[in-house]
Amino acid sequence: EKVILSTAQSVKDGREIIDPAAVEAIRDAILGANRIVVTGIGASSAMAFDLHHKLLKLGLCASYSHDPHMINIMCGNLAGGDLLVTFSHSGESREMLDAVKLASGFGCRVAAITSYPRSSLALSADWVVLSSSKETKYRSDTLTSRIIQICITDMLYISLALKMGKPALESINRSRVAVAKNKT
Repeated sequence: EKVILSTAQSVKDGREIIDPAAVEAIRDAILGANRIVVTGIGASSAMAFDLHHKLLKLGLCASYSHDPHMINIMCGNLAGGDLLVTFSHSGESREMLDAVKLASGFGCRVAAITSYPRSSLALSADWVVLSSSKETKYRSDTLTSRIIQICITDMLYISLALKMGKPALESINRSRVAVAKNKT
């Protein structure tokens, strides 16, 4: 019961933390990007993969990696007009900071989903959506941050689908049909 109540409170807290204008700005940056790279290391890689999966379902061309070497290769080939979306709870992961430095050095714009507004990642990104949460004795705040990050990826997904309209629905349906072929 305590875990459920704590999780529910974290989601409620997300309403206070998440800036709708920042979510919309990232949505618009995604829609306007030539190329989209989504990254995360460790636990944040699962959140990055979730967003990547949703972007693909919408028919958007996006790449994802959680491997530092691959991230550097991808970011080293980004340019103006491209977008790097990076997830990091602490905002201090060396690999993510290296990725941002590489990508932004070539003119790429950066969107960050992180918990700390004064983190190195937040300060170096063009757009930031915060996912902070309250820490408890037994449950790390990184877990509740991930729950809020899942909400953020859903917000982006729904906002993108609504903005894209019919083409998004067609892509979602094509994705469903394609995946249905794998089921018995």
